[in-house]
Amino acid sequence: MPLQPVLIVDNSINRFVLREGPLIEDQLGGHPVKIVQKKYPLPDPSDFCGIIISGSEVSVLDEFGWIHRQIEFIHKATQAEVPILGICFGHQLLARAIAGKDAVRRSATPEFGWKNIRVIADDPLLDGMKLQFKSFCSHFDEVCNLPEDFRVLAQSDKCTIQAFAYKLAPVWGIQFHPEIDPITGLLMLGFYSKILRRMNIDLRAIYKEIGDDYVGRRLMFNFTRCKH
Repeated sequence: MPLQPVLIVDNSINRFVLREGPLIEDQLGGHPVKIVQKKYPLPDPSDFCGIIISGSEVSVLDEFGWIHRQIEFIHKATQAEVPILGICFGHQLLARAIAGKDAVRRSATPEFGWKNIRVIADDPLLDGMKLQFKSFCSHFDEVCNLPEDFRVLAQSDKCTIQAFAYKLAPVWGIQFHPEIDPITGLLMLGFYSKILRRMNIDLRAIYKEIGDDYVGRRLMFNFTRCKH
């Protein structure tokens, strides 16, 4: 019997700079996938063994129509108990959809570049991974004020919720970007260098932080096997 595919919701805005869908697909190690861009209708979540909601260049606090459509889609998927993984914007969107808009905010200190992620709780999503690893980060918003039906799984120096698990459905969020390799990360930082300099972010310091912990494949492997 063929495997059900994983649905990747690709929320990339500037597709000349970043195509989240193919990057995530590459980390899934050949598992069948279907990629849907944010502007297109979303399929029945029950047709998939898992759903991955990608990052985006927009703020999760915005009120675009496609954001609200994805919130409705998340509600349908959680009711159907289809596993969901949110990455960066997707992580924040899951928190907003399930816990409300007060569960996301602008970051006091935005993170860019390769940051140390510390695992603080056991979970199948992070099985077999180091207790501390480096992964690419690029975000202005963050998850906060999660209610008791969430478990915080990982954090960094500037972000107290780098990963969470929802206790009432097979839902996980990660703030970091395990799908972004060093070359892609450097291209992104180069493209946005003027903006980052205006924020007094030291690009030379970021270049020295490049990590070699390629956690994407392990994390995606774990996700395709995660059950509630």
